[in-house]
Amino acid sequence: MTRITALILTVLMPYGCDSSSNSSPASDVGVSADGQATQLDGGQESREDVEDMRVEQTADMAAGGAGGVGGSGGVGGSGGAGGSGGAGGAGGAGGAGGAGGAGGAGGAGGVGGAGGAGGAGGAGGAGGQAADDSGPTNILLLIADDLGLDASPCYGWPTATANTPHLDSICANGIRFTNAWSNPICSPTRATILTGRYPFRTGVVAPVQGAESPGIRLEEFTIPKALDALAPVAYRHANIGKWHLADRQNGSADNPNEMGYQHFEGLLRGGVPDYYRYTKVVNGVEEDVERYVTTDTIDDAIEWLDAGDGHWFLWMGFNAPHAPFHTPPAQLHQQDLPEAETCPRGSERVCFIASIEALDAEIGRFLQTVNDPNLERTHVIFVGDNGTPGQVIETYRSEQSKNTLYQGGIHVPLVIAGPQVNEPGRTVDAIVDISDLYPTILELAGAVPPANTPFGEAIDGRSLRPYLRDPNTVPIREFILSELLYSAQSIHEGRTIRDQRYKLIRWFEDGDALFDLTADPTEANDPLPQPFNEAQQAAYNRLTEQLDALQQ
Repeated sequence: MTRITALILTVLMPYGCDSSSNSSPASDVGVSADGQATQLDGGQESREDVEDMRVEQTADMAAGGAGGVGGSGGVGGSGGAGGSGGAGGAGGAGGAGGAGGAGGAGGAGGVGGAGGAGGAGGAGGAGGQAADDSGPTNILLLIADDLGLDASPCYGWPTATANTPHLDSICANGIRFTNAWSNPICSPTRATILTGRYPFRTGVVAPVQGAESPGIRLEEFTIPKALDALAPVAYRHANIGKWHLADRQNGSADNPNEMGYQHFEGLLRGGVPDYYRYTKVVNGVEEDVERYVTTDTIDDAIEWLDAGDGHWFLWMGFNAPHAPFHTPPAQLHQQDLPEAETCPRGSERVCFIASIEALDAEIGRFLQTVNDPNLERTHVIFVGDNGTPGQVIETYRSEQSKNTLYQGGIHVPLVIAGPQVNEPGRTVDAIVDISDLYPTILELAGAVPPANTPFGEAIDGRSLRPYLRDPNTVPIREFILSELLYSAQSIHEGRTIRDQRYKLIRWFEDGDALFDLTADPTEANDPLPQPFNEAQQAAYNRLTEQLDALQQ
């Protein structure tokens, strides 16, 4: 059976990787109506809630006359997601009116309300970007652990010295986001990707490791749950590799399955004490393994992929290149290291680079099984969860690495490649953050991303699909957010928010610091001194207003 595939590569770094829209940038970072996160009373979503969401979308899509994707009025036309014209109705995807015609994503009363992208006329209408009609795709999310932008391929940093031909190929066939933010530590980023919601909403504000830093709530409307409820076709879905969202209160070994995944095979905890010996969980059952963990993750993914047909979503969370620093199998890297499993003292940076090369080699092996070497039916997204570790970071000072709100802790790689990418090989300088993967994945699956969960809680992510299709897309965000609400290393806790140029860090104990990232992109200098000039003061006021709204 032909595989229509969307690959998403995500590089997670605990040390610190639609339709076109020409609407104006959003004016906030996803604040709910009252500026606060809504707390749930507990319990999983009812089948009725989820089914109601599916029925509403189906009815809206059917309401627009002769059915099929992108009919007259376009996806998101009047009357709700996929409104008048319905999926594939008269005029087809890209009907008259051009990309981002009048109306709004979800149209009046629909997702996103009136006034957004993709209203009447449909995405890619006459004179606009040609709409893609490939339909729902398979989706692969690859997450590498502890890989900051400074050490990532494709971005041209002199400190990115790993040999990565497979990731380089993905970059050449995709677009690179140069201003993507994650959270500074692992679990909060993973929870945000899984839900499209910021840490202060999910409650996952620290590396999950017990009562002091709890795991994800079972009630969250996760990617696999949303695919089951909203995708126009049935999806197989699995999570393979590192999880790091489970605690004793939320299902422990069964937690990935409780969160919606049909299949889980990997490590529940934050890391492995030994890359060659560890215990993994397969659908709630523990299993001792003696195999290089990056290789084992790929083997498990290939086995799962080959076991079924149809559309699929696969989340792959790698441990590499996270510590412990080690020597990968010799055939997987090109660094000058002895043939031993342990990393020689003083060679931590070399071992870090070797583990990136091993990750690249194994990703290449997996992509061969997808049987789509030119990504003609495959989307690939490569992103990072937080910055490079202080022990091996080179561009930044060690105190500006993973686990901090400085750029070295949150500036991560994000690459998307595939058939809906027009003009591959380009860069996108607009600001985006890790929450945006949630609606992007849903749109690649043919679903209309919801603005809220079935319980009415805000979803912060904004779909990146307009950037794939239209190189001239107006930025979809004015601000992005990152949070460090818990630090095991006694580093300042706080929040940070930025616009295209300026960045504000609000430390809970030491006040505010403003940086000009155009003039000082790596924060090598001290924060801007006060009194600010007129432009700096205006930026400070804007950023403070947005941050205050989130903290109310």
